[in-house]
Amino acid sequence: MLLPTKILAGSVLSVCLLSSACAVEPELNACRLDEVALSDAIARSEAWVDGYFSLVETLAGGEHHGTSVAVSACGQIVWQAGFGFADIEAQTPVTIDTLFRAGSVAKTLTSPLLVQAEARGELDLDADIRTYFPAFPPKEHEFSTRQLAGHTAGIRHYWGDEFASNVAYETVSDGLVIFQDDPLEFEPGTQYSYSSYGWNLLSAVVEGATGRDYLELMQTDVFDPAGMDSTFAEGRADTPGGQVTYYLYDQEGQAMVVAPPVNNSIKWASGGFVSTPTDLLRFGLAMEDGTLVSPEAYEAMRETMHTADGAATNYGLGWAIDMIPRQLQRTAQIYSEEDVARTTAIFDGMISYGHTGGSMGSTTVFLSAQDDDTTFTVAAMSNSGIGPAYAVSVLGEFVAASQAARAVE
Repeated sequence: MLLPTKILAGSVLSVCLLSSACAVEPELNACRLDEVALSDAIARSEAWVDGYFSLVETLAGGEHHGTSVAVSACGQIVWQAGFGFADIEAQTPVTIDTLFRAGSVAKTLTSPLLVQAEARGELDLDADIRTYFPAFPPKEHEFSTRQLAGHTAGIRHYWGDEFASNVAYETVSDGLVIFQDDPLEFEPGTQYSYSSYGWNLLSAVVEGATGRDYLELMQTDVFDPAGMDSTFAEGRADTPGGQVTYYLYDQEGQAMVVAPPVNNSIKWASGGFVSTPTDLLRFGLAMEDGTLVSPEAYEAMRETMHTADGAATNYGLGWAIDMIPRQLQRTAQIYSEEDVARTTAIFDGMISYGHTGGSMGSTTVFLSAQDDDTTFTVAAMSNSGIGPAYAVSVLGEFVAASQAARAVE
């Protein structure tokens, strides 16, 4: 049974996806979604979300937080919905416009700035970063912007309670003080070690290379061209309201507790934006259609990097590669073996990429699956540490709907 607090926006569909009334006859292998298959995909997706909330309520003494989800297919946003509560105490429902912390999906949102600056001749991704940001203290080894982006530069990740920082920083460079004097953890290029601080530094490099403010670049060169009107930097005076209340799961008390306050101005490029699933899909579509970067650049950004010994890192230029197997592992913790096997089979032969994001009291999944001629993307956000494990299964339903429509051609 669907939660009574569910807010469903309904499908947002082009007539060309639902009927034969299009002026242009689609190609034989073009992406297809018929109305019956799409309705079935939505119903099945709602059931996946219900199963997710059943687990949450079991863990949290009957309480449940909120989640929001949107799906794009065939170049269109085809479904968006909100479920549960943005604020448990006030019983405020989640809507499709509710803002959540996007976490490390910020890295993916930032990635176009790198290739845009490279295309303008302002940034050499393989040059020493101090070429563009000489204020950063020199280390034993030089390292490049590409290595920062791919987590192979040796810059450390969070120590101790740094993840929960509640200090306000005015500029990108101000926040570097936390780690800038620490030594590299390894010789650049020899290892892969995930580092949000590396992306904080990367944003300072972009500022140095372009001569422009990082947040200004994000607004004018990413958000505005992509039509993203619901994505904002945290920790600023002009950050709008409309965010959820953030929760953590108190395992000892088996309840949802309000997360402690944090100030994410320390890490805009690595985890400091709030957004909606729909806005994240707008970004994905703008990457697909060449609005933000060229098709050739986009393809290169999603190629895995390698360490010096040739080992693949499964991470590109701000994009995680081969995400579906990892997401299926999370799904298996909630759903039946039979259900997981069905979802696994749907994605057979498809490539996947995107990013996940974990913030204080919020979790995000931004996941795309691609076959030879089309891309399907899901964005799902929740306001607790219990992330939207349903995301990959929901995505699978829309892939299956397209497969079914094409099978009867």
